[in-house]
Amino acid sequence: MSGPLHGVRVVDCTTVVLGPWAAQQLGDLGADVIKVEPPEGDTTRQLGPMRNPAMGAFYLAVNRNKRSIVLDLKQEAARGVLLRLAEGADVLLHNYRPQAARRLGMSYETFRAVNPGIVYVGTYGFRAAGPYGEKPAYDDIIQAASGLASAQASLMGEPRYVTTIVADKTSSMTVLAAVLVVTGVLVGTNPHPPPAGRPSCRRSPASRHRRWPCRPIAGRPTCRSSTGRATPVRSRRRTGATQA
Repeated sequence: MSGPLHGVRVVDCTTVVLGPWAAQQLGDLGADVIKVEPPEGDTTRQLGPMRNPAMGAFYLAVNRNKRSIVLDLKQEAARGVLLRLAEGADVLLHNYRPQAARRLGMSYETFRAVNPGIVYVGTYGFRAAGPYGEKPAYDDIIQAASGLASAQASLMGEPRYVTTIVADKTSSMTVLAAVLVVTGVLVGTNPHPPPAGRPSCRRSPASRHRRWPCRPIAGRPTCRSSTGRATPVRSRRRTGATQA
C-alpha cells in the first residue's frame, strides 16, 4: 500500500507481539515489510479463534500488511538468505535475546558488513549488557518486574496484572517511534537534520537512489528529494536499542 513510508523495506524477524505490532504499523504507513518465520511459524498463529489452520486471530491482529518467508535460521543456508534480504533493506528488527542472536548470527556487525546503512533494531526485555540480559521477558514478567502489578494493589487489594498486554504494547510504540525518527532522515522528511559530525544515521544503499516525494506537515513542505547522497554524518551503535 502507498503511504509516507512507501519505498522503505523492513525485514521483520520478530515474534509474538512487541516487534510484530511495531512492524505492522510500519506496514500500515506504507513500508514493505517482510516477515521472517521459522518452519513452525510464529507461536501466535495458534492463538485465538481461526477460520483457516495456523491463522489465529491473535496472529492476524499483529501481522497485517506483511509478506512472509520461512527461514530456519539454525541452518547456514537460511542465514545466507537473510543476509541477502538485509542487503536490500532499510530496517531490520528482531527480538532474540542477545545470546540467541549471537548464536544465530544476528549481530549488528553481521548485517553492517553487508549493508553499512541498515537500521538495526534489537528489542529485548532487559538491557542486553545488564545482569538480566539473557532472561525471558513476556508481558507479565515485565509487569511484575516494573512494579506495575504491585501498583494494582491500591485498586484490587492485592497485586494483580493489568488485564491486557500493556508492556508489549507500550514497548512496541517506543520501537515504532525510534524507527520513524530514523526513517524520517532516510526518506528526507526530517525538517531539522542533525549537523554534520553529529552521530546519527545514514541512508542505506537500498534507498540511496530513490526519489522521495515531499509530504507537507501542517501545510509546510518538510522534505527534499533524494540526491543520491548519503546523510553526511557518522553512524553509531547502541546496544539493545535502535542502531544505525
